[in-house]
Amino acid sequence: NGKDKQVLLDLQRTVSTTVLAGVQEMSFVRLGWGGDDGALLAKALPLCHTLRILDVRYNNISGDGAAQLAAAVLAMPSIESFNNIPVKEMRADSFITLGLTHKNFGGVGCLVLAGLLPVMASLTSVSLLGNNLGPETVSMLLKLKAEKPALVSLCGLNPGQTEANFASGGLGPVDAQVLAPELAINASLTSLL
Repeated sequence: NGKDKQVLLDLQRTVSTTVLAGVQEMSFVRLGWGGDDGALLAKALPLCHTLRILDVRYNNISGDGAAQLAAAVLAMPSIESFNNIPVKEMRADSFITLGLTHKNFGGVGCLVLAGLLPVMASLTSVSLLGNNLGPETVSMLLKLKAEKPALVSLCGLNPGQTEANFASGGLGPVDAQVLAPELAINASLTSLL
């Protein structure tokens, strides 16, 4: 009857809320998720008071769902790692250089990264190559780099570096869009593979 149904729904809500409040790690890797799934997860994250690690890599979370999920992740002070991105250390401005090559953090990871870059005053170089970034994401990251003069590289290059080896990096055309502007202005490079 209708009364039993409401009791069961209330019980399910209580159990779900209690379980989610204590979850510390969640992995939703390779589930074929899209933007709608990302939006649903974003709505549930505020219930996860102790969540430290969240991984949604190798999905296709994009559009509004990606934006909602990134905003929810950035709003959670308990998050230490999202899609292999060291969120806790980034919030603490713990890096001068940061290697994120081949982490496969996806577009939603880039949105989280973009939200953290402004608080990282010490960061001068981050390596984002090999992450299958889309052209729109690359444009956003290049714009952020232009707005942050202390950040000299999105490819892991350092000022005064004379050699760089990208030969075994499995880089694609979009990586070339990130790399090309840096190679054009880095006069110290004398050897490039």
